[in-house]
Amino acid sequence: MPSARMTLARAVAGVPEARRFLAGLLARWGLEALRPALELATSELVTNAVTHGRGPIEVDVACEDGAVRVGVTDHGGGRPVIRPTDTSGEVGGWGLRLVAHVADEWGTDVSGGRTTVWLRLASPPPDRSHVTRMRTS
Repeated sequence: MPSARMTLARAVAGVPEARRFLAGLLARWGLEALRPALELATSELVTNAVTHGRGPIEVDVACEDGAVRVGVTDHGGGRPVIRPTDTSGEVGGWGLRLVAHVADEWGTDVSGGRTTVWLRLASPPPDRSHVTRMRTS
């Protein structure tokens, strides 16, 4: 199972850096068809880690049986959840909803003051008309 990890400073500049890292891995693994969806979802997860987390951010990417798992870890220790739809006009709060729509499955792992939000997407990207499942541990 090929896998790779990168560590980012908790800064907005890490978002495009994470996308470039992911794009390079997907090209190397012959999974370019997953690039648009995974780049979008990974951007949202890294942005959330920058906004809500603490400390450095780790991006882990692994490929197994044609599926890619991306995990984004920060030192925030919180458990992210999809917020209810806000009709007040407030900006934000759509990132995890987008991740849930793009991924086959996603979830959170909180341990030792670290939060990992992960997603899994198979190749080729399946029909997105269904609702994905969230798992927590």
